[in-house]
Amino acid sequence: MISTIDNDSNGQTPLQSGLNKLTSSMRKLGIFVAFLVFLVLLIRYFDRNIKDENGNTEYNCSKTKPGDIINSVIGIIAAAVNIVDIGIPKRLPLAVTLTLAYSKKCMMSDHAMILNLSALETMGSVTTICTDKSGMLTLNEMKVKKFWLGQDFVNGNSSSSIATSVVELLRQGVGLNTTSLVYKNIPVSPMEKAIHSWAVLELNLDKERLMQSCEILHVEAFNSKKKRNDILMRKRGENTMNMHWKGAAGIVLAMCSNYYDVSGNVKVLNDFERKNFDG
Repeated sequence: MISTIDNDSNGQTPLQSGLNKLTSSMRKLGIFVAFLVFLVLLIRYFDRNIKDENGNTEYNCSKTKPGDIINSVIGIIAAAVNIVDIGIPKRLPLAVTLTLAYSKKCMMSDHAMILNLSALETMGSVTTICTDKSGMLTLNEMKVKKFWLGQDFVNGNSSSSIATSVVELLRQGVGLNTTSLVYKNIPVSPMEKAIHSWAVLELNLDKERLMQSCEILHVEAFNSKKKRNDILMRKRGENTMNMHWKGAAGIVLAMCSNYYDVSGNVKVLNDFERKNFDG
């Protein structure tokens, strides 16, 4: 992983440059502190006014043996060398690399794929990514502008023209048959966020009240074969059960035999109208 950062054809990245400056400063500071500690310990050892725990002076020019003096000086030098060794952050690049690798994993969960760890220096400070193959700038936010209800094309803010019974079914379908309910640990897609926001603002969806008033009987998760997920529910105190499907339009349409219009009337889905839906 270290080679991924070090081997950059464009030279050092800003993070690498900052790490080199920090390492150089810490190295100089460590050498200065080590030299200061060496002088203090050396002066303290040869100072006759300083005594050890037993009340004896450590150095006595007439009684201290040359071997003891050499051993003491070597101990002082070893203490200074340890300070220099500790003061130089040898493992700092490794720690930073591991941090970048963890950040890369976190950003992948947000659907941002990072090929080079050095790119995290830029991507890590980005709050909004605007990208599109056609050159359009987007916020990665979707909104419901229009939708089909039966054979009618309805504006997203014209929910007042829809029958109350149909609005209730829409609330159930949006509020209960969601990714956050079926898949507990999978983030919700932008499309589902847009549908849910539309239901809250335009259909007055209250998720908590809906969960309290309804009983979920069965949940079937999405899979690649069926290309849909569904949820079987019924309102508490009632015997009528409703199945809400969500998935590929062609798959769901093939399973339908009737449909609602804007007024709440149930109509038969014959072959002619089925072709209109397919078109």
